[in-house]
Amino acid sequence: MSPFISWRDFFLYSLRHPKVRRAAYAAAALGVLDLLVLGILWAPVALRHHGLADSLEKRRQAEAQTQKALDEAGRCRELEKRVGFLEAKWRTPATQSDLVDSITGLARRQGLRVLAQDFSAADEGKDKGVFRQTLTLAGSYASLRRFLSGLEDLPTLTVAQQARLEQGAGPGGSLRATLQITTFTRGGAEAHG
Repeated sequence: MSPFISWRDFFLYSLRHPKVRRAAYAAAALGVLDLLVLGILWAPVALRHHGLADSLEKRRQAEAQTQKALDEAGRCRELEKRVGFLEAKWRTPATQSDLVDSITGLARRQGLRVLAQDFSAADEGKDKGVFRQTLTLAGSYASLRRFLSGLEDLPTLTVAQQARLEQGAGPGGSLRATLQITTFTRGGAEAHG
């Protein structure tokens, strides 16, 4: 036989002592009691907690999706308003004289001097209803910014497509700006006069 006693033999030998036996029974009873508490009380509570956590996460996701849908619906409403606004501008009839008057008037109201103006209307075909104007202005940078934002307030669909800025010769930060301005109208090609 080996000089070391096996664990099973040692355990059985130790249980012969009455105090060890009582301690073993108490440990076994506490172990069974722990398993009962775990199975009867803790497991249902843990399952309920897990279910509540899942339902809360699903609710958060649903609320996030709802908020996203509401935000997108709001953006769609704003875009529909903007489309209606641009459609109304696009339908506004425009003549060359009206466009020249409105753009030069806007420049004067913003404190800009009109140095040169070249106007062309598209011929029949692909660019029908497109008026192009090259405009050279002189004034301050702030006046130029107000002029560019004021283009949106015109009754026609007018946009600045290109701008070239140069430092003017005058004192006080004067600028010289050459702008290519385009006006789009639905039936504008018949209104050259």
